[in-house]
Amino acid sequence: MIMNLFLPFYLIFSLTFGILSANDLETTSRTEIPDPANLSHKWWEDFEHAGNLQSNHIEDFFSSLKKQIDQLSPENQEEAQKLMENIKNNLQSLKDAAAKAKPLEIVAPMAATYSIDRLIDIHHALGKNRIELKITEEDRDQKIQLIQKIQEKVDKLILNYDKSSTYSESKFLQGLDWIATRTELELNKKSLEILNQNYENIKTVLSLRKNEEDFAEKHLVSSHAEVAKFEQQMLATQKEWEERKQIASTKDSNFMTASLLNSCDVNEVKKQLSILHGFEAAIEEAGAQLQYIKAALMFNLSKLVTQSPDESTLAAFNQQGKEWRQTLDNDENLFAEWRKRAEGISQRNEQVLCLTEPSNQKQKEDSSHLHDELVNIGKKNLQSISNLEAALSDTSFLLESFEDNISPFVNQHTQWINGFFSYLGATYSSLVESMGHTLFYVGTYPVTTFSLLRFLAILFLTFWVSRLVVSALTTIGAKRRGVQQSVLYRINRLIHYLILLIGTLIALSTIGFDFSNLLLVAGALGVGLGFGLQSIFNNFVSGLIILFESNLKIGDVIELENGVRGEVRAINVRSTILRTPDGIEVLVPNADLVTTKVTNWTLSDPFRRIHIPFSVAYGSDKELVVGLITEAAKKEPLTLLRTGIPEPTVYLTRFGDSGLDLELLVWIDERAARQAKNVLSTYLSMIETVLRENQISMPFPQRDIRIVSMPEPSKPQEQ
Repeated sequence: MIMNLFLPFYLIFSLTFGILSANDLETTSRTEIPDPANLSHKWWEDFEHAGNLQSNHIEDFFSSLKKQIDQLSPENQEEAQKLMENIKNNLQSLKDAAAKAKPLEIVAPMAATYSIDRLIDIHHALGKNRIELKITEEDRDQKIQLIQKIQEKVDKLILNYDKSSTYSESKFLQGLDWIATRTELELNKKSLEILNQNYENIKTVLSLRKNEEDFAEKHLVSSHAEVAKFEQQMLATQKEWEERKQIASTKDSNFMTASLLNSCDVNEVKKQLSILHGFEAAIEEAGAQLQYIKAALMFNLSKLVTQSPDESTLAAFNQQGKEWRQTLDNDENLFAEWRKRAEGISQRNEQVLCLTEPSNQKQKEDSSHLHDELVNIGKKNLQSISNLEAALSDTSFLLESFEDNISPFVNQHTQWINGFFSYLGATYSSLVESMGHTLFYVGTYPVTTFSLLRFLAILFLTFWVSRLVVSALTTIGAKRRGVQQSVLYRINRLIHYLILLIGTLIALSTIGFDFSNLLLVAGALGVGLGFGLQSIFNNFVSGLIILFESNLKIGDVIELENGVRGEVRAINVRSTILRTPDGIEVLVPNADLVTTKVTNWTLSDPFRRIHIPFSVAYGSDKELVVGLITEAAKKEPLTLLRTGIPEPTVYLTRFGDSGLDLELLVWIDERAARQAKNVLSTYLSMIETVLRENQISMPFPQRDIRIVSMPEPSKPQEQ
């Protein structure tokens, strides 16, 4: 029963699978040799799977293509022929690509010991491997980008090819272009595969060589004969360096700052040649110096591995190592600047001379000769700089090996200290270099990070000096009698402003501000005042006016138009600080104190007369009240009693609603005047006590209430 149910499905599946298999076999046999006019989407997979790259079928493919191309119209035959040649070249290159794979380089096994010359050879081979690895990596990245572009082109060709449903010469050319582009894609994929293989091989060799170099550094050996040989090399290179230095001193040495060639004038060209010859002499001197340092390192390194150094020799080695390290670090930066300069000079010389059109044959010959000489010496200088960089790499490597071989002879504590100071020195050098970069310009003056720090340091020093001077003057004034605090404060503020002004001008001049042109400075100040500093400048000038006029001094008690009263505590750049009797500090703009009405209670003298009103009942003895209150006021400690100051007085001011209104007038000193409410309370309490003790009545408001009887309401009339 179950077999009967599945039998129809089995028959359908078998028939379908048989049909598909037949189609696949037909397609395979058809696509072994691709037909540009009838390509499937999988034609390359079928073509490659059939092994056509390694068989004679490829000749059949090109024979078939040639017959089809011969049947095209003449205008399409040329394009088709070019595409067929591209396909032929791509397939042949793809067939031969496997032979281009670089075999793994054989690295000799490690030895037990190594000489210094062998160590240098290993370092050279390691440097060569690093360069090969870098080049291979760059080629690989470029190949990946190229494959992406070719793949995009293949995708577009497939879309355009599918749009043509019937055979035509255009479709044949599109198919031919598709085959050519796809073979180019596969060729680049194969090249990328080989590059990846080469990259891994080079990495393996590089790792082996690096391990050998590290091992060789720790297992160096030498002999007395090698020490003598290296010593002779050191003396010879030292002599050569001195000679090159002497030659360079006679040459033009302004090649880093001289102007580039901008004219074809003969004199200008000869001057440029002189600059390049000076450049050449400087490069040769630097190369001779590197050769001397290299020879000296080899000599000292051979001495070091031959016999253990004593303390004096070890100290000399350390000192020389530091000096050579500093020299090599400077050379690294210098060579980079030289390369940039040499490239700029060569480019400019070629550009200018290429535009030259001499007027006669002699000038043409001279120009051609000078052009060749300039180009040749420019190329020579660039090559010499490359040689310098290679020599610098070798010398730096030898210096590192020298330092590593010194380390075992230095105790751990000393080694840590030396390393720490070396780190500090390197950090300081790097910091100084980074601080020398230009951040912006003030006019034409370049402002660097160092300039800004110097600017801030001068401002900080200015504030510190100002505070120090003001503090010293305050201390001196406090020790001297007769010096008024207000005068001392005024002097301190003026000195403070003067020091700040001088310090600010000096600080601004360090970042390029030019104060020699006062008109320009005044104009800039005017623009600044007009656009935002007007209020600040107004208050600043008002503060100076207050200090110079002396109408307001520290310690004065003043009252403003709005009723705020307080003691002047400080007169600053923008505002003046008042302290009210309630202990509240109020900031008053200096301009308000100059332009508005201000009452100064202690301007000319520190004394003040206050008015204390009080009342007694009608019928009281006026003379008795006046006498009692006057005598009591004289006994009050707050009352000021001195020659020239009126004594306390009581006046009858008016007849009040409930009694006689009187007023006590009394003078008090500066200290009491600062606490007006407390003084008023003290005198009112004294008056109440005197009146109460003498049984003198004090009036209080009285009100008489009179009740007026109202008429009784009338009764309504009865009807």
